[in-house]
Amino acid sequence: MTADADERREHFGAWLRRQREERGYGIDRASRIAGVAATTLRRIEMGDVPSIEVARQIARGLELDLSEVFRRVGYPLGLWTDRRCEEKSPAPEKNADNKSAAESRE
Repeated sequence: MTADADERREHFGAWLRRQREERGYGIDRASRIAGVAATTLRRIEMGDVPSIEVARQIARGLELDLSEVFRRVGYPLGLWTDRRCEEKSPAPEKNADNKSAAESRE
C-alpha cells in the first residue's frame, strides 16, 4: 500500500468525524441514522476503508455528497463520477452472439 493511500484513509476518517460532529451527532446516533454499526463507524474514522455500500449508507444518513465521500475514500474515478453509483448498475446488454459491446470489440 502506498503512503498516499494511507494518508487518504487517515484524511477521510478525520473528515468524516468532522462532518459527523458538525451535525451534532455522536457515534451512536450517526450509526443509527446511517444504518451501520457504531464499531464500523469508529473503525472508519480511525482509518479503515468502508465498502462501497457502507460509504453509500454513511453518505445518505449524514446527508453527505456521495461523490465527495467516494473521492475522499479514494475509490476509482469512474465510481464517483458515474451517477449510476447510487444505484446498482444493470448488467451490460448482450448482442445476438451473447457478447457485451466491450467483448464484441475485442
